[in-house]
Amino acid sequence: MARRAFFRFFHFSFIKFNPDPVVVRRCYLDEGTLWEGSGSFDFDTANYTGVSVLLEGGLSNGHVSILRTNDPAVTTGTIHLSVYSLNVDLSTLSINQTSLSGVYHHTLVTPGKFYWGQCLVARWTIVLPYAWDNATKFVASVGNSAIEVAQVVEDLEFDSAELQTTNSGVDIGGLSAGAITIQSTNGAIRGRVSPGKNLVVSTSNAGIELESLRGGTEWIVVHTTNGHIVGTYVAVEGVALATTNAPIEARAEAGVLDLAATNAHILGEYHADMVASLWTSNAPVEAEVEAGDITIKTSNARIAGRFLAKRRIDISTSNAPIDITEGNGEEVLLRTSNARIAGEFVVGKRFDAQTSNDPIDVRVGLKEEAQAPEVKATTSYGRTQVILSDTFSGRFDVSTTYGRATVQNCANSAEDCDQTDIVFEKNARTSKSGTKGSEGQGLVFLRSRSGDARLFFD
Repeated sequence: MARRAFFRFFHFSFIKFNPDPVVVRRCYLDEGTLWEGSGSFDFDTANYTGVSVLLEGGLSNGHVSILRTNDPAVTTGTIHLSVYSLNVDLSTLSINQTSLSGVYHHTLVTPGKFYWGQCLVARWTIVLPYAWDNATKFVASVGNSAIEVAQVVEDLEFDSAELQTTNSGVDIGGLSAGAITIQSTNGAIRGRVSPGKNLVVSTSNAGIELESLRGGTEWIVVHTTNGHIVGTYVAVEGVALATTNAPIEARAEAGVLDLAATNAHILGEYHADMVASLWTSNAPVEAEVEAGDITIKTSNARIAGRFLAKRRIDISTSNAPIDITEGNGEEVLLRTSNARIAGEFVVGKRFDAQTSNDPIDVRVGLKEEAQAPEVKATTSYGRTQVILSDTFSGRFDVSTTYGRATVQNCANSAEDCDQTDIVFEKNARTSKSGTKGSEGQGLVFLRSRSGDARLFFD
């Protein structure tokens, strides 16, 4: 429920383009006749607090370059626009220039559709001033057009910046704004961004590769389908990364982390002050995660890595192993089926591992403050072996149906260690129960069916 609410909080809408043109041939930039309405359009930063470059209608192909002058004396911005037509009625083209709430709006108006033998292509070069102290807004919203932002643009700071296109990629050398929104379809989004408050990125059928490292960023939401997500994402409140049918391989830090994929790998390094959730299906999770609470879920694939939690670790899969190099939390819960569970852990209150048809082989240490730890490991048709810290004090119950039950100090040989603090109430071949120590309230419960059940205090 919390995960769904997190995504609902960031539901957002973008400027809607007219339907994309029906294009039945490849139209190249600068192909055709140059429209006489093409030219350069200046806007003075003394008169405007922002600029919005828009396309109203359709386009066969386009390209937007966003630059910044290197001359500190220049206080105007310039939009260079070249439109080329092939068998398109030029009288249907126009440019609207308006001012709205102090923002200069430059809109290219075109037909909504094109047919066989028709092409309409456009090239924008937007040159921003060297400095713009009162800049509030920057928008480039054009369909079917690749967008490129030069690195020098990063030195300009806007209250908000929006880059929107369709069927094309977005490449960002650098972009700074309080709120940054980037949207495309069928095009990759790459580059470096510096959001002061929020970052929202969306595309489809393509990957997203971004670096967002600015301190103080509050929220980051990144979403695509059928494309990978890679990069670095740092925020104070939350980071949400979601895709389908392609992997997530990132580094992220936030108060809350929510990663969701389907049919694809999740890899990387993740740190959350509160909660980290990694969800996928039919693909493995291999990651290093540190958080207050950690939830890792997949199906039919392996979960492996290093997981350190202040409170709870909850890991589950099916038909695949769980292999943990280091797991540390007050509570550790592990679930799978038809596969092994293995690893090294340190717990304060509870350890619970369950599988079937394969062994459990774990080493469990206890935190110094552990008072009444509960350790459980159950499987069927496989060996259950737990090496538990010899500081444990409390009751144990170890049994198997057809194998051998073992309870002893030292994992190597019973003769190597003193066994006098272990008192058996039941000491049969397949079942052993009793106490270790004299004052503890802990509990160890091991079960197997056809394999051995082994408990070692070491």
